[in-house]
Amino acid sequence: MRQMLWVVAVVVAMIISGCGSPEQPPAKPPVPVAATPAQPVAPPPAIAPQESPKPAAPAVSAAVKPEAAPVAAKPAPAPVAPKPAVVTPPVAPAKPAAAAKPPAVADILVLPASQGKVTLPHLAHAKQFPCATCHGEATPGKIDLTKETAHALCRDCHKVKGAGPTACGECHKK
Repeated sequence: MRQMLWVVAVVVAMIISGCGSPEQPPAKPPVPVAATPAQPVAPPPAIAPQESPKPAAPAVSAAVKPEAAPVAAKPAPAPVAPKPAVVTPPVAPAKPAAAAKPPAVADILVLPASQGKVTLPHLAHAKQFPCATCHGEATPGKIDLTKETAHALCRDCHKVKGAGPTACGECHKK
């Protein structure tokens, strides 16, 4: 028994003195740090309380189905009427200038001339010929006639058509 007490005493002494534990190197002295402002230490993050796990839903076999609440039916969308096709009426072709109604014109024009005034039955001419025949392609208006232009325009046309006056005294009246 003495021996046993002796063994217990030795074991207790070894535990107290640290015998049997691995040797640790001596601690290094702290390294001096240059004088810098102290940085605040962030507090440790708060630990969120953990939620208790939710109990798992019991497995449902294929043979047993839980009763489902009746689902309200959504109303069907109203039928949309198709848009009517846009129909454009046909555009009538423009009438040629020759077939256009002659503008309101004087019935008779009296033109002054050195050999005597010339009377022109303007409305009769406007009904038989398009305006462009005498006025050209410009907008009809007063024509500046000279002896040469009047003879070329009026007398030569009368000769070609075989109608109307061609002699001097037939147009010029004093």
